[in-house]
Amino acid sequence: MINIYDTSYISQLLTNITNIFDAIFLIFSIMTIYGKINLETNVNNDVIRGGICIYLMLGILWYLFYQMIYIFDINAFRFPEFRSASENINLFYFSFITLTTVGYGDITPVNNYAMIFSNLEGLCGQLFPAICIATLVSLYKK
Repeated sequence: MINIYDTSYISQLLTNITNIFDAIFLIFSIMTIYGKINLETNVNNDVIRGGICIYLMLGILWYLFYQMIYIFDINAFRFPEFRSASENINLFYFSFITLTTVGYGDITPVNNYAMIFSNLEGLCGQLFPAICIATLVSLYKK
């Protein structure tokens, strides 16, 4: 039975609620910036900055997803024994390593959902720059 007065339970619940609202905010921000980029008729500094912002926000968004998975299953990721940093920093690192498709292999997803989400992030890490660069090239006019 869940003790509603357990501080760790309340902390995990509030963390998940915060992560959900943060993820919704990031999704709307990404969609808004991407929509603005697609409306541009030529490349300028704002379009390039918008693409960079979207890429960074994608990494943070996936970090929030990994954090939610980790709260539900503490064994969802295998961390190396020598790493003394907190799990939040490790998951942030894992998110950007996966997004850039470097994949050092020091942190590995073990849970099925963690594996699926890391595969999806790797796909986004490959597809977004390709689509973004294609968009920029098509907008470029001498």
